Amino acid sequence: MTRIWSVLALALVMTGSASAVVTTKATAEQQVTVTRNLEAIKPGDQATQDKAEDDLAALGTDYLPVLRHVLAEQQTALTKAEASDETLGDAYTIRSHTQALDSAIIRLTWKINPRVIMNDYLATLKDFNGQPFTMSGQTYRVTAPSVAQVFPKVLFYVMRFRMYPVARILPEPLKANNLFILSADGKLTQVADVESLQKHFLAVTPANKTLIPAIVTAWLCLSQELAQDGMFRFIAPTKVVQTPHADGAISASAEVAVDTRGGNQGKISVTMTFTAKGKVTDIQEARTLKAGMRPICQATKLLDPDPIVRRMAEQDLLLMGRAAESYLVERRALATPALQAAIDKIWAQIVADGR
Repeated sequence: MTRIWSVLALALVMTGSASAVVTTKATAEQQVTVTRNLEAIKPGDQATQDKAEDDLAALGTDYLPVLRHVLAEQQTALTKAEASDETLGDAYTIRSHTQALDSAIIRLTWKINPRVIMNDYLATLKDFNGQPFTMSGQTYRVTAPSVAQVFPKVLFYVMRFRMYPVARILPEPLKANNLFILSADGKLTQVADVESLQKHFLAVTPANKTLIPAIVTAWLCLSQELAQDGMFRFIAPTKVVQTPHADGAISASAEVAVDTRGGNQGKISVTMTFTAKGKVTDIQEARTLKAGMRPICQATKLLDPDPIVRRMAEQDLLLMGRAAESYLVERRALATPALQAAIDKIWAQIVADGR
């Protein structure tokens, strides 16, 4: 991955790109600096990602154009990697890059440090032994354009604690999936469930008819995060369908389905009612999600002495397909060379089969 990323950076410095052409020596040098910081991130190592974020933010506001440019390039690379990466961990690594870049940009533009704010919140909690809660979850910002359009003055963050292969014991009010609203003054508000999200939408969304499609889409983008267990792959929301009522009110509906690969099934559907001026007054959601195959210990059984156990593990991993990437990357980091080779082999089969 480092080689691929270095070649990409050199190509951008030499030739530029569609999103932003590198035209000055200063900008080229800035891009090399950003690239080197990202290369220091080790797959599955949150500490190196946090340090890269800190180092990128420390570069200052003069680097914002380059940070945004590199982020756009990485987002494009991530889309391609998620669909066709041949090496296990490529998408995982690029995702870490995008998160570090996004966090650094937020720190420089919003003048707050979301990671510190959320860690300070976690420090107030106690584990099941009554000791300070020290476990960190996967944290990232919800970057959907519709969310930023509807809620321009706040940021939405997901904090997810891995459920597979072993679920964590979490203190209240934390759950496996947690959605937080972060305001510009550093105030952190937890959205614990769909009911809490509904209250927020009813209270805060603006009355604006032109925003109706964005409001409905934003709901689906946020609601799916509360339903996510790290293994669902949601397809883009459908087009919002609006239906006018005789009294001037408007109903608007859309849905987001899951990719059925891996045995996942179902969708999230929502219908919102708006006043004639575009103020949401009612939200009705329906979920029909069914989880498919999930990680247990399949990666560790790829070299089991029993050929039946090995075959069962292989079949499970092939069924999960690309959705199992994070699990496989983390298991591979702890594996022996022989097991690493077996994991690489099963990933190559997943890619070859288009799973």
